[in-house]
Amino acid sequence: MWVNQSDTCHLFSHLPLTVKAALFLLFRWNPGLLRGSRCAAFERYIKWFCIRMKIASFNVRRFGLAKVSRPDVLSTLVKIVSRYDIILILEVVDVTGRSIKVFLEELNRVNTTHHYALQISTRLGRTRYKEQFLFLYRDDVVDLIDSYQYEDNQAFAREPYILHFKPHNTVLNDIVLIPVHTTPSDSEKELDELYEVFLMVRDKWKTDNIMILGDFNADGSYVTRKEMKEIRIRSDKNFHWLIGDDVDTTAYTSNDHTYDRIVVYGDNMLAATVPNSAKPFNFHTEFAMTEEMALRVSDHYPVEVELRSAPPFWMKRSDHSCDVVDTHQASVNRNVTGRLGTPFNRVTSFLHIGHLLQSRWFDFCNQQGFADHQKEDARVAGGRRETDSVPLVDDIRYHIASKRADIRCVEEANQKLEAEETLSALILTVERR
Repeated sequence: MWVNQSDTCHLFSHLPLTVKAALFLLFRWNPGLLRGSRCAAFERYIKWFCIRMKIASFNVRRFGLAKVSRPDVLSTLVKIVSRYDIILILEVVDVTGRSIKVFLEELNRVNTTHHYALQISTRLGRTRYKEQFLFLYRDDVVDLIDSYQYEDNQAFAREPYILHFKPHNTVLNDIVLIPVHTTPSDSEKELDELYEVFLMVRDKWKTDNIMILGDFNADGSYVTRKEMKEIRIRSDKNFHWLIGDDVDTTAYTSNDHTYDRIVVYGDNMLAATVPNSAKPFNFHTEFAMTEEMALRVSDHYPVEVELRSAPPFWMKRSDHSCDVVDTHQASVNRNVTGRLGTPFNRVTSFLHIGHLLQSRWFDFCNQQGFADHQKEDARVAGGRRETDSVPLVDDIRYHIASKRADIRCVEEANQKLEAEETLSALILTVERR
């Protein structure tokens, strides 16, 4: 049976790790099962291991029993949520909590390869109207480290309920998610206050891997462009707004406002995101729904982003590959392997395979991201407005971070090369004796 060349990353990301490992070994030693040359086949099945974590925020608009009691709406919500490893649900208004129980049971009934767990805040709000922040996450993909309810009744209508996760398979050791659902009349004030929340979280958990996501209500008449410039998480260039100002995140055809956002802090977080993966998910079009049908689900689209996958445990963790140096290393390994006895031969052959796997892994997974960035740069260069200055700076910062990582990678590889050349010389000396 032939395996066609197609984008199977999404399919294989849902398989258990043991199944992925078995398939990997199968096609490593039986490349004839795949079409094309050995190199092309290698790239196709390596692509199956480009597992990326997908995170989203979704304002479901009054999530409660009335919403989940409609089979068509429930089915659509399950399909949407099933796309993500972690998703923040906004506007949970059910006082009884029964709608959450019904939804979680249906979600786990449909998803047989992953299990979803939940974490939910208390009911939040200054008036009789209150909401909850609901996080749904795959507990076989991430571990929940800690949670914290921010307390400041003066600054927020709904104080952020902040979660600290440890992903199993991304380039990040941890990630903090700060949820947002501002009151439209106080959007500017609440968004600016998020800077204080950020400082508190960074000090509390000693990490810079922080993502702010949710319904910012920062468009239209709620927040002007002048007011946006005065918001600290906007003016501070260390914060990167991944959803652009001209992106429509609403399900209404009558407007194109950008209410929902994803913001990350620092160059490391920016480099950890897959380029151009931050976008709204238009379920209206994706599921061929009428506007009326879509609005039964929500008046917002989910906004999503993907994080880069980590290399397997037998490879050194790195964000980029060093093609030239790795090729030189492979040559040295072959020379050493040819002179060694059987036991040493097996060990060094395994190491040699590891180097090749590492090179191919990051070539194939990451070069697609850089190509996407280049296409985006070319597209934007012709028509970028002055108001798009922040995304432009983000593009430049991303490439600077990438180049720095390349330099570090080359330096590390050179050190490995020197060590292996020394080992080769020692082996030759021993053999001559």
